[in-house]
Amino acid sequence: MSIKRYSYTDVKCPREVVLLQSTGCSWGHCTFCDYQNDKSMSAAAAAKLNRQILRLVTGKSGVLQIIDSASFSELPMETLLDVLAVCKEKNIHKVILEQHWSYRSGFWVLSDLFESRGVECLFLGGIESFNPQIRGGLFNKGMGRDGPEEIRRYFQWVNLLCGVKGQSLEGVLEDIHIGLELFERVILNIFITNSSSAQRDEELIAALYAHPEFPLLKANSKIEILEYGNPLSDGTLGGIGYGEEETIK
Repeated sequence: MSIKRYSYTDVKCPREVVLLQSTGCSWGHCTFCDYQNDKSMSAAAAAKLNRQILRLVTGKSGVLQIIDSASFSELPMETLLDVLAVCKEKNIHKVILEQHWSYRSGFWVLSDLFESRGVECLFLGGIESFNPQIRGGLFNKGMGRDGPEEIRRYFQWVNLLCGVKGQSLEGVLEDIHIGLELFERVILNIFITNSSSAQRDEELIAALYAHPEFPLLKANSKIEILEYGNPLSDGTLGGIGYGEEETIK
């Protein structure tokens, strides 16, 4: 799969972003997601690829965001050691790790591990919506009915999703408002048609971009609005996850 695995973004929150590879997502049932297809059947092969990607990190912002084809906890152990090494070598002082809700009870282990090395550890959750009917029924996130107050006990950053048929503009805006009130950062992902069964809602997306509140959201430093190829959005983390632009040797 030829996709871009490294980027640097200076939109609102300067950071380097790497897309690493795992051996698969233990949940793997989100109706809109096909990122889990970017997995390796071999932990050794995934670790080798991840080491090549991590070599691209420069440390120029001091902040590293790690995403992968599953959760950070599902990366090979060799990759965890490589991440710790690159943090030390490149003077990374903050990492953002994406995790599924099911791993929340063990977040403290990773926090202690990174913080013992002088690295602040934040967690990013793919929440998609704070409405349990949408989150569980439409998106099948496997999170139960826990509300935003419980979710913020574990996650400092949240991913929200907009543009899937079955959502409403009112619901999306309510999710954004909750996210901005309770969390350090909101990443609003505009759904792009992929190999999953989810259907893109063009009318909903157009309504969001045309809404009077949209310019205020674009100007808000706490939220990033990501849609690949659309100049109305903030971008897409430097194109990571799309066409390959970096040569990995």
